[in-house]
Amino acid sequence: MTKTKKIVTFSVIGVIAAAVLAAGIYLLCVILAFGNGEAYFDDIVIQNPDESGTLIIKEWDGGSVCGAEIYYKENGFLKRKKQLGSTSADSAVFPFKNGEYTVIWGENSVTVEYYDGHKQVSKTFELP
Repeated sequence: MTKTKKIVTFSVIGVIAAAVLAAGIYLLCVILAFGNGEAYFDDIVIQNPDESGTLIIKEWDGGSVCGAEIYYKENGFLKRKKQLGSTSADSAVFPFKNGEYTVIWGENSVTVEYYDGHKQVSKTFELP
């Protein structure tokens, strides 16, 4: 093999290797960026009737499942936000986004009722 053919061969192999490496890096970035796939909807904010705090529902779509994270934010100087719990439902069931839920305030608790795709669910959370 002549010196020119060796240079061309190594150049072609180098270009192919660089292209494969670039494609691999691109695919890895796509997998990492979209792998967990949770897309959040706008927060639902519900004021406690006694104005002591606010319930915040962060509903998300994960592709094959969906759910919500439920937070309580105390009113006052520090305005602490604490996660009370979470919910889950079948894919494409978005009870909070669709307004198909009920919030019942207790003295030291809040109950959230929603449909999870199979049955009506009622979850009670103690307020901080």
